[in-house]
Amino acid sequence: MILTIFSLILIIILSFLGSFFSLKIATKLQILDKASSNPSRKSQSIPIPLMGSLGFICVCSLATALFWLAFKFNFVSFPLLFYPFRLIWVFVGIAILMITGILDDLQFIKPIWYFCGVFVAIFATVFGGNLKIEVFSFPFNSVNFSSVNLPFFGVIFNFNFSQILAFLWVSLCLCATKFVDGSDGLCTVIGIISLLTIASTSLLPSVGQPLIAVFALIWACGLIGFLPFNFPDARLYLGDSGSLVIGFVIGVLSILGGAKVATVGTVLGWFILDIILVMITRIGLRKSLLDGDNQLHWHHRLAKIGFSKLQILVFTAFVLVFSSHFGLYLSTFFKLWLIIFQIVILTLIFIFKK
Repeated sequence: MILTIFSLILIIILSFLGSFFSLKIATKLQILDKASSNPSRKSQSIPIPLMGSLGFICVCSLATALFWLAFKFNFVSFPLLFYPFRLIWVFVGIAILMITGILDDLQFIKPIWYFCGVFVAIFATVFGGNLKIEVFSFPFNSVNFSSVNLPFFGVIFNFNFSQILAFLWVSLCLCATKFVDGSDGLCTVIGIISLLTIASTSLLPSVGQPLIAVFALIWACGLIGFLPFNFPDARLYLGDSGSLVIGFVIGVLSILGGAKVATVGTVLGWFILDIILVMITRIGLRKSLLDGDNQLHWHHRLAKIGFSKLQILVFTAFVLVFSSHFGLYLSTFFKLWLIIFQIVILTLIFIFKK
């Protein structure tokens, strides 16, 4: 236990130092988010260095790998209760997302290749790593998903719906953190709260996944080390690689940590609903679903109401801590009511400030 606590503190320090070097490198190479490049979407008055996530991603990936190797070679002892999973594919997915995000930040990649990179990263991790959601709990019962053989022109195709569900869930988590990264510190704080929720869920007696809890704490500590640079007013931005990887890791660990998707959904559900409502609004306004804006998302609407960046961050953190606390202890039936409450609040925000 003492070694684990010391390691987590060390990760915070190394992440802070890694973020500092990321800031220096991005500044020297002029990899900056310039307000003049798209004034309708950017609120900062000066260019802000991008690619700030490189430091903490490298630190967290290395720490995760070291803990996994220590477990594999019996240097540390954790009960391994989840199904066989090839962790190497998580690192493959992270590497692909980092490269894709960096190329996008440098504007060296077209949107079609950007989406292809994200798709390949998730696909490789889910199907290469054997990631799956086998049981989905509804308010009154549970549904088991298994592979189904379907004939097609005389050829039998095997469809593993449990892996398709995992693919969709990781994609939703990734989209949620990607689109919420529009206000200083917001994506970082959401990531910290989500990962701490996963760690807490993994340690519940009914789940019993301390190794996954440690993985979640590693990434939460990495984000804590980065937060001082990203806190309003930010001196360093995550960049696309950071927002993509945060959602990706949350999605993967929430499944490995006992597949408590509903619990993590009480945190990220706000922003998944936000994406859905934004898409509905854009369809109603006959706007493109792919174009960015500074009007429609959760944090944009709070800003229009009059919230400062710091107030948006504090208010969002309060809402998420409240939701995650109840999500940990409520049954699935009452989590449904919590999600309905989220829908009502978010809809009211959309209606209040169009």
